[in-house]
Amino acid sequence: IYMSEMEERLPNDPDMRHYIKSKKARGSRQSWHRTKGALKKFEDWMDEEGIDSYEDLTVRDMNNYLDHLLLDGYGHMTIKKVYFSIPSDFLKNQDIEIADEVDKKFLDDTTLTSQNLRGDVHYVTKEEHEKMVSACENLRNRLIIELLWETGLMRSEASKVQLNHIDRGKNEIWVD
Repeated sequence: IYMSEMEERLPNDPDMRHYIKSKKARGSRQSWHRTKGALKKFEDWMDEEGIDSYEDLTVRDMNNYLDHLLLDGYGHMTIKKVYFSIPSDFLKNQDIEIADEVDKKFLDDTTLTSQNLRGDVHYVTKEEHEKMVSACENLRNRLIIELLWETGLMRSEASKVQLNHIDRGKNEIWVD
């Protein structure tokens, strides 16, 4: 059952599937999952917009996709590292260079939490994050650190996340 659920979440486009398979063969499991999720999200957006093929995309479409991600509430860093960069890399792999023409200069390395909170709040720097990850002695702790870093969740929010709060198909986590 688990494998068939994973198959359902793969993009339908054969070129995207091949790209994901290549990433799986050459990279880490985490990289493969991110690639799969980001391309599925991208393909779903194309379907919603009535774009039949990635070959039909324009610079304007890519700007609209970036706006879509921002309006969906994704943090700048998550967009830069996952949801915009992976489809952009896929398009470059297909010799389609339109993503480079999209203005992404305003995207910085802030997490969603740091974008929305004000006041005297301490944010973990990239260097501190890397030190915490390298200090983790097991996968569980590394996943917790990555969850906090990638989502911007506070400790109190992350401690309440249960398996049924995670929608792997949409790459979303429901936070109480």
